Amino acid sequence: MRTVEIYSALLLIAPLTATAQDQTLPANIVTLRARIVADAANLRTVAKQITDTQNASSEKTYVDARLKYDADLNQLHAAAQPLLAAREANLRLLLAQTEAATIAGDTQQAASFKTQYRQQKSSYKSYRQSLVGNF
Repeated sequence: MRTVEIYSALLLIAPLTATAQDQTLPANIVTLRARIVADAANLRTVAKQITDTQNASSEKTYVDARLKYDADLNQLHAAAQPLLAAREANLRLLLAQTEAATIAGDTQQAASFKTQYRQQKSSYKSYRQSLVGNF
């Protein structure tokens, strides 16, 4: 791998930042986030080794580290999905209610649903961010 490709790949790895939330995150989510942060740090270390040594074993180490990172990331998304499902369903319901009120010509009710939808969507995005970060 060339140095440019390595650094381009590393740009895709956004560090997870802690976000303040009213809810406490489940232990499995916290553990997975910590593993992903460690995996990302390991990828950076291996990428530096590749640029320093330019050998095939370092490239294989990078590929292995990247595969582990991807697997942990997939686990994080899978663990977060059940927690997000109810909020997503509520968003879909509010959107359907907004559309129904608009079709029925009840502009006041439609505006109310639309406001609720925007608030819930903002809350959902914040909660999703707290669970999975920028991924």
